[in-house]
Amino acid sequence: MNRILVIRGGAIGDFILTLPALKALRVAYPDARVEILGYKHIATLAENRFYAQAVRSIEYGPLASFFAKNSELPVELARYFASFDLILSYLYDPDRTFQTNLGRCGVENLLCGPASIIEQNGHAARQLARPVEQLGIRVA
Repeated sequence: MNRILVIRGGAIGDFILTLPALKALRVAYPDARVEILGYKHIATLAENRFYAQAVRSIEYGPLASFFAKNSELPVELARYFASFDLILSYLYDPDRTFQTNLGRCGVENLLCGPASIIEQNGHAARQLARPVEQLGIRVA
């Protein structure tokens, strides 16, 4: 695994609860380049530290086309998404529009984590770690 993208919206608390999953990915793939697509003012907490080498803003205008059915996808972003060996998305995508558009770009390995936490389904950090555990990675 050479390139990993984690897509995480939400507030700062949501992001912090995702850090154990990011840590597990980093430990499992220490040589991989990990990037985060999220709210830049939040995700920069992890940039150029242990968790990720780069952060990209989820508020980037051309990204909006990925949330529309049958839209024309910007070539630059299509290439960007297709360049990752693994994408882990925590976005709310009930119609799977974003997921479908990633597939149109050639993304082959996409894991979708919960966009929201379900009460009485375990600690929030554990719920957010479950997609990583699907890869056979232990999350501490």
